[in-house]
Amino acid sequence: VEVNADIDFDRIVTNEELYDPEGQVARSVQSIEEVEQEQEKDLKEDVSVQNNLPDQDPQNAGSNNSRNLQRTDETTNFEISKTVRNHIKETGNVKRLSVAVLVDGVYTTNEEGVTTYAPRSEEELAKLETLVRSSVGYDANRGDVVEVVNMEFAGTVKPEEESPFDWLMRDFNSVVQTLVLAGIALLVILQVIKPLVNKAIAQTSEEDEDDEELQRLLASSGIAGQLADLTGDDDDSLISIDKIAGGVKSSVYRKINELLEHHPEESLGVLRSWAFEVND
Repeated sequence: VEVNADIDFDRIVTNEELYDPEGQVARSVQSIEEVEQEQEKDLKEDVSVQNNLPDQDPQNAGSNNSRNLQRTDETTNFEISKTVRNHIKETGNVKRLSVAVLVDGVYTTNEEGVTTYAPRSEEELAKLETLVRSSVGYDANRGDVVEVVNMEFAGTVKPEEESPFDWLMRDFNSVVQTLVLAGIALLVILQVIKPLVNKAIAQTSEEDEDDEELQRLLASSGIAGQLADLTGDDDDSLISIDKIAGGVKSSVYRKINELLEHHPEESLGVLRSWAFEVND
């Protein structure tokens, strides 16, 4: 399927004012009417025999002249209907669509395994064309074109089965990078982390041995019993080294001093634990 869309990216702003002469409405009417009437009388008498006879009314004693003037002025103001339109046409309008669809035919395989190609019927192509028009928003007034053509596709080759080592050859670079990173990590563990762990274990073992040696020396010299006697007296809260120095051999005493000097915290912890055990 290939779609070619002609899109209009112009932004158009239209302002319109429409006047409808047929829709006029009288807004105001002004009328002025003037009437003038004038009459003039002529006093001159006509000279005639009848006018000079006695007991006769004078005829045409005078003539009357009259003038009438009438004027009407009317002014009408009309309101004409007006329509104002503001139209904004945004960008991205589709001007025209051209869609081309290539459809494969129908393949059938007989009992012998031979595959035969058969083109699709015109009815099927018409249905496909209707489906394509509905999906793309086909508009005939816009000049859209949709073409559905049936043509046999090129034969597909069945992929060969991969051997267990094909993936290794295909991803050889990735495998090598992974192995290199694993080797570097193993080297760091053996050269850096393992010595630190062994050193920490050795220090812990050495401290445990020193604690055991201190306990053994103090136990063999009878200091534990003397500490019990000294701590049994509540009034005497201080222990004097002179009271127990006589019962300890000089070598043992020197060894204890070395242990106390090199491991003061551990030695103090051992003495405190003994003191608590004696008090209990």
